[in-house]
Amino acid sequence: MKRVAFSLLLSVLAGATSGVVAQTTIEEARKQGADLGKSMRADESLGPNDAKLAQLPGYGGTDLAEKVYFDDPDRLVVDGGSKAGTDEAFGTVTDRARTRATFSNAEILAATSRGTAIEKDPDTY
Repeated sequence: MKRVAFSLLLSVLAGATSGVVAQTTIEEARKQGADLGKSMRADESLGPNDAKLAQLPGYGGTDLAEKVYFDDPDRLVVDGGSKAGTDEAFGTVTDRARTRATFSNAEILAATSRGTAIEKDPDTY
């Protein structure tokens, strides 16, 4: 039995030390990461080009129609306010048709009371 325990101990120690020897230091890992990043940045085939951008769904380039708002955020407010009354998406978000369900605080508390009780004392669940 002692022989089995001793051989088991030796194998555990050998396994533990082999992992330490194989590990790199933090500085070595940082250097490897920096070298990898530099080599990937230098590789032109990895960067975006016109052919790759053309394959990207919904990409229309960097000349955006909305660029007029970049330097004039007040214009964005004015334009948004003028379109809010007729825009279907804005009407959906603000519930212009008043079709969204509403609940009183009492209804919400009644619906969540069981979960609240379990939260307060999970052992009773």
